[in-house]
Amino acid sequence: MQIRILFEHPFSLLVFRWAVGLMFIYASLYKVIDPGEFARSIQNYKIAPYGLTNLMALILPWIEFLSGLFLIIGKCMIRGSTLVISGLLIIFIVAMISAIVRGLDIECGCLSSGGEGSDYELYFSLFRNVIFLAMCFSIFRSTLFQKHHKEAAQSLVKE
Repeated sequence: MQIRILFEHPFSLLVFRWAVGLMFIYASLYKVIDPGEFARSIQNYKIAPYGLTNLMALILPWIEFLSGLFLIIGKCMIRGSTLVISGLLIIFIVAMISAIVRGLDIECGCLSSGGEGSDYELYFSLFRNVIFLAMCFSIFRSTLFQKHHKEAAQSLVKE
């Protein structure tokens, strides 16, 4: 019960929004600066069709950047940003699990250019992404209840 209270506390939610938002903004920076290297990181996973990796390397960093920015700003699009980031995290988690199961010796390509990596690095990135996904779930859940509470308060005022 105490953990639930911690995950629903307004200060915790603010910290979660800032942590996830800043991480996604930070992660997008090297990808925006060097999309060619990011395309190679995507290709290392051997999941996406070769023809789409360049397009993904150009678009994905900007989605990460804008979603992170909107999550930090917090006045608009919190729910949408959280959904986008959650979707990305699920894709990243599945890709990392796939790489681990197939025994690929690569970096995750999350925060730096991909190349050869260690299992430890992939496991750490996987763990980090699961934690961020839990934070996103908590943020999204809070936005659902905020809307419900606002509607309930407005209906009381009308009566």
